Amino acid sequence: MDTNKVGQTLRAFYDTYGWKRDEATGYLKGELLHEDLDERTQRYWDNNEMRYQRYFSDGGRFFLDAGCGAKPRKCLAEGFQMHVCVDISILGLKEAREKIGDSGAYVLADLASLPFKEGSFDAALVCHCLYHVEKDLQFVVLDEMYRSIKTGKNILVFYSSRYNLISVAHMVPKLLLASGNLLRNSFRRLRRREASASDSMPPLYSYPHNPRRLARAFKNSEVSCLTTLSGYDTALLRRLGLFNLLVPVFTFLERRFPHAMVYIGKFACIRIQKAN
Repeated sequence: MDTNKVGQTLRAFYDTYGWKRDEATGYLKGELLHEDLDERTQRYWDNNEMRYQRYFSDGGRFFLDAGCGAKPRKCLAEGFQMHVCVDISILGLKEAREKIGDSGAYVLADLASLPFKEGSFDAALVCHCLYHVEKDLQFVVLDEMYRSIKTGKNILVFYSSRYNLISVAHMVPKLLLASGNLLRNSFRRLRRREASASDSMPPLYSYPHNPRRLARAFKNSEVSCLTTLSGYDTALLRRLGLFNLLVPVFTFLERRFPHAMVYIGKFACIRIQKAN
């Protein structure tokens, strides 16, 4: 797909839909479309992201939050003097300013062409946005991130993947959705999302690579499991009454075997350290 067209559709999606608020609920429409907003699920995801804060524990002057949109990760930027939010969506940056205020800087820019000098940042985060960049351009974005951070510092990329058991498992109920009441009820949330999306909703491009392929482009890198469960999975577990039983199990496994769980879990963390 043409790289310019992908960027245009991405901006259009978030400026005209994703970062606008739903009048009935007050939530961002992108949240309603892509997330399970149950408090327990949000806590599960937030706690898993905070596992990686140790890679930013040294703090510093500038923290780069690339593709932050309306959901900058303020907790991961603690210890830094300035939280620099970069996004292609002006509406996303306005929402980010509401959350961070004067402790942030807000830059409207293309992630594949960052307007910063080499070695400007003490840490960098790319949170659930890279797979919405055109598939070949994703490597360029990572090169730009690598250029922009200081030697010895870390980039964290929170990334989706199709190369795991959870993603494969998602294919089965979708194929059998109409054949059983249990599956039909369990995945009602998915149908509600599709039904609530108006015909005027802009398309949203997505292409998740194998996370290991992205990591291999850098000498000092590793891939671990960010979260095993997607919003569809947590919603299903709640409806089956299994959330409180199984989520602690997955949480234990994600912490005890983070590299092995990449082959099972839906979301991965790619950590890249800039070599000396």
